[in-house]
Amino acid sequence: MNHENYLHKTQYDFGIIYYYHGFVVGKMNAGQLVDTTIASLIIRDMQEYYKQKKFVYISNREIAHHVDLSVYKLVDAKKMIGIAIVSQEESALSQVSAEQKLYNGSFGYFKTMASAISWAQMLVEQPN
Repeated sequence: MNHENYLHKTQYDFGIIYYYHGFVVGKMNAGQLVDTTIASLIIRDMQEYYKQKKFVYISNREIAHHVDLSVYKLVDAKKMIGIAIVSQEESALSQVSAEQKLYNGSFGYFKTMASAISWAQMLVEQPN
């Protein structure tokens, strides 16, 4: 996916977040460990951007990175109403399964960014 139609972009030392209407796409650096410090910063910035609006986080895992499962305790599923993981690597399934068990909102695993975006848009457009 080329990220040319984004509304806002935040570049971090550890990766980049692209903001769109109702969803973000996070792309972390290769081998990066997303721990609670990094997750807190990203979540704070997303909540500042979206204010009280609901949004979906799409994790672009084309480039493998690691997620500390304790980050899920930081997520407010009433604001971040969905999480999508995009990866074509079958080896990602066990990590995705572990993450899904820790999140109370809608959760999806997708092999393409287009399918994850369609899902995110559908979630955001649903009435409260």
